[in-house]
Amino acid sequence: MTPQVQALKRACEAVAAVTSAFGGFLLKIQPPEGTAPHFAVGFAAALSTCVFLVMSILADLLVDRKKYQVIFLALTIPLLSCTIVSGLRYEEFFARNTIPFPPNSEDRVVISNQMTPRGSEIYKSGGQSYSEILFLGGMTSREAIWTRGSIIDTVIQLNNLYIFFSVFLSASVFCLLEGVVPTKSPIPGDA
Repeated sequence: MTPQVQALKRACEAVAAVTSAFGGFLLKIQPPEGTAPHFAVGFAAALSTCVFLVMSILADLLVDRKKYQVIFLALTIPLLSCTIVSGLRYEEFFARNTIPFPPNSEDRVVISNQMTPRGSEIYKSGGQSYSEILFLGGMTSREAIWTRGSIIDTVIQLNNLYIFFSVFLSASVFCLLEGVVPTKSPIPGDA
């Protein structure tokens, strides 16, 4: 492999690492405020780095260098599938468990599926949307409408889904790059 191709490959891996670590902010898919988004993004970045290191070490330990590219290309398929599934699952969960607040804004807050007695009473009497109940009711705390425990459970699930998506994405990109432009060169004389 020429030094230029090697440098290009390393640059692509660096871009993949940065995109995986901070792509959530760039794509606006990170968990919303109130869910410790900085923790989720930071943890996903650290975990992605660990995955890169483990995969690099395993790649260096591969005995049969002829199968090197095939192995990484084969790993790309299930990892891409996991990336797609986890991304769609995150989006579905995010859409179902967040509301725009104030109403008709771009900002979203996490809600849950378990209402407090007061929240149920307001919801049954007014028939408004959840964000309207929160806004028009003059309640600035989600915990007046939904139970604290169920909000925490939703936050944890959102963060976990985001972390899974980020790690699968970075692992997919790494395996694809290793499969297409391997770091290891074949042993001279091996054909």
